[in-house]
Amino acid sequence: KPAFPAVPEVSEFTTYQEGVDIYLYNVATHLFYTNGNNWATRASLIFATGGDGNGATAGEAVKGIKVQITRTDAAIEKGDGVVEIKGDVKGAGNYLSCFAGGWNDVWTDNNGRDDRFWKFTANGDSWRISNVVNETDKFLGWNGSDTRLYLLAADAEGVGIDWKIVSEEAYAAWQASIDESVLPAIKEYGTALTVYETAMSLKEVLDEAEKIGATVTDQIAVYNNTASTKADLDAAITAAQEAIAAREKELAEQNMDNASVENPIES
Repeated sequence: KPAFPAVPEVSEFTTYQEGVDIYLYNVATHLFYTNGNNWATRASLIFATGGDGNGATAGEAVKGIKVQITRTDAAIEKGDGVVEIKGDVKGAGNYLSCFAGGWNDVWTDNNGRDDRFWKFTANGDSWRISNVVNETDKFLGWNGSDTRLYLLAADAEGVGIDWKIVSEEAYAAWQASIDESVLPAIKEYGTALTVYETAMSLKEVLDEAEKIGATVTDQIAVYNNTASTKADLDAAITAAQEAIAAREKELAEQNMDNASVENPIES
């Protein structure tokens, strides 16, 4: 499995604060809460501006956005410790609330939805952030794969759900340390991870084929070839599944040929 690229760490953190500009730092990735990806408004770890639609962005960068943890009147009505996470999504102090319609539906740009309310829970020297309306037993974080943020179970493998709070000064120092090679490395990681996950899917199909004696020699060669692309692997999965189907048909016909009164075959 490919490793997530090395990103400079932040070493100086601040305490939990409300109503002031801070940055939310994801401990696992060393990246910051921001808007990006789909329509440049998905809660993400890669910043984006503009955009041409779902999945397309006009520009990207390794940077976070200013956030204010805000105990609004509407949040207070939701209960003790409930806040809104307001990010400067469009710049110039245009703070909009993060909301979560579901585990795979976390966005940065609405001040009116009923699912824009959150709680911060201490976890050692970091924080875990949960929505108080949807998927309330899960936490905001990185799923170990792409740069979007999700609501994730605490015991999910390989996720990054711990956050720390960073001052503007410490963030500026981190930003200055970022090399221009980091962004393409993160994108290459995403591509490599997709190939890896597809290869694991192919392996499962090949194991199934081996159990019943299906011929998948060519597909094994694709799996063992480290230069295989996702398209190569997808094609191999399809071919292996077809080989399995053919072998299952062959075995069924053999069983029928061996059927007798003494050895009936159930239909």
